[in-house]
Amino acid sequence: MNISENAKAGSGSAVKGIEKQVLETNPVLEAFGNAKTFKNNNSSRFGKFIKINFDDRGKIMFAQISHYLLEKSRVVKQLENERNFHIFYQLLASAEHKEKFDLKEPEDYWYLNQHAEDEGADVIYEIDGMDDAEEFAITLACMKTVGFNETEIAEIQSILVAVLSLGNVGFAEAKRGECQLDEETAEFASKFGNYLGIKDAADVASLLTQKYTEPMGEPMYVTHTPDSATLGRDSLAKLIFKRVFDFIC
Repeated sequence: MNISENAKAGSGSAVKGIEKQVLETNPVLEAFGNAKTFKNNNSSRFGKFIKINFDDRGKIMFAQISHYLLEKSRVVKQLENERNFHIFYQLLASAEHKEKFDLKEPEDYWYLNQHAEDEGADVIYEIDGMDDAEEFAITLACMKTVGFNETEIAEIQSILVAVLSLGNVGFAEAKRGECQLDEETAEFASKFGNYLGIKDAADVASLLTQKYTEPMGEPMYVTHTPDSATLGRDSLAKLIFKRVFDFIC
């Protein structure tokens, strides 16, 4: 994430603007890169390095923020009594966005509720002292401050909905051990495709049930088994979320 100021470099207003942008990157990075763990309620699941550049008069010219080691596995799997990344719960806590994207409750999404049926498990959807709806409003405001436009923000939200929907897509066995999409989860497969711009249901099915390979240099598609399709689904979810995080940073 690069932060600079269009105003005259070194002017008081420019420096204050850059300082404000640097500070307001924190809520954005925390929303997409922090989560509740068994250690604390706002644990960083990534590393961050901030480089601030000064001119020859010692005035701030611009800042550059780099990240590393994002805990991608958290997107698809968490320990008991932990949460996924904050941004998912923030999005679901917004009445406006729940209506806009036809969203359900956190407990309705596999990537947020996978311990719900474990005996004695305490599944965490809310954190004491943290208002996810309020935090979401702060996240959106800070995204605008650091330079994201409305179109970019809307596209990021759509991708987050696609990731949540992807986790609910199931697979059923077809002929000879191959798999097909589970009809009971067709709603989520369709939503996943729609929010990524894939309108053709057949294309969505092919994406999730087949893998591309090039044995002996010849391109071909191989149909997954239900188990390998599930692994592929989760790998895709992690990759998509990482790409979002990379774009934000």
